[in-house]
Amino acid sequence: MKKMWGAGLLCLLFTAGLAGAAGEERLQLGRGAWEGGDYEAAFNDFSEAAAQGSAEAMNNLGLAYHFGQGVDMDLEKAFHWWDQAAAAGNWAAMNNLGMAYDSGQGVEADQEKAFYWFEKAATAGNGEAMNNLGLAYYLGRGAEADQGKAFHWWDQAAAGGNEEGMNNLALAYASGQGTEADQREAFYWFEKAALAGNGEAMNNLALAYDSGQGTATDKGKAFYWFEKAASAGNMKAMNNLGLAYHFGWGTEADQREAFYWFEKAASVGNGEAMNHLGLTYDSGQGIAEDREKAVYWWTQAALAGNVAAMYNLAAAYHQSGGLTPPDREARQWLPQAVQASLETALKALGALYSDS
Repeated sequence: MKKMWGAGLLCLLFTAGLAGAAGEERLQLGRGAWEGGDYEAAFNDFSEAAAQGSAEAMNNLGLAYHFGQGVDMDLEKAFHWWDQAAAAGNWAAMNNLGMAYDSGQGVEADQEKAFYWFEKAATAGNGEAMNNLGLAYYLGRGAEADQGKAFHWWDQAAAGGNEEGMNNLALAYASGQGTEADQREAFYWFEKAALAGNGEAMNNLALAYDSGQGTATDKGKAFYWFEKAASAGNMKAMNNLGLAYHFGWGTEADQREAFYWFEKAASVGNGEAMNHLGLTYDSGQGIAEDREKAVYWWTQAALAGNVAAMYNLAAAYHQSGGLTPPDREARQWLPQAVQASLETALKALGALYSDS
């Protein structure tokens, strides 16, 4: 579950404050320039429209400064313009202002102020803010954690068409957080979000097909959605697609393809894929055997917190004939792996008893 900045001007809900005819004309010119990729012209038009009172143009100036489009990146100026636009009543700017306070970009981080602006934008009808308000309640950021309220706001965001809200609502149904667990409802919202283009939901939909949760097990459909999510840039799906190729789940086994996707996922920071990449180098499946590269990737995965990689790394050093110093490295990673496994087991045991 994650927060998302507005991806760009064109996806925003246009809720402009009143501006003169000239300001509205410059706003429209700015939109056209932005669509055409002329960001400098768009910035100039938005600047003129903002000077004439357009709240939407103020919000767009904030985005331009935030992303460095048409002007040098300046997070403090981005914050300034979102603050101006929010004061003028722009819902999208209220959400962006909340994001700035949440992340401490352009202003000192303040979770309570972030919550205030998410709530203000959400109650005004902004779907992205509804999703972010749900996350704030879920994580207890700026307000006391409340799974029921988190569920409520994700339900509102999903009903309004927000893809992230749909995926988070599905996760709530799948885990029974804030509502009664319902795998069919979870599947429904994963599918709806996936069809709307959400990469994380595509991966979750594939997992549902793979495990038969909320729908009939279908390895072929699982593979289809893993592939679609991976192609959309979802790193979890890249790793899962690698596993599908490795084991022949929903497709013919292909170790070269498995290696390709493990490497791609590992390169963008997926710890599980780093461990799997180490295993492929260690076994020589899909790539020439290379013990040093195996150890390199297990080390990266272990540093990222992957427990299996800690075990693999400890075993590699313990059994090493040339990787030095074996005993010291094995002693370093094996206790960490045991501790991490123990903590995971204790959490699972606690959840088991809390549900009974």
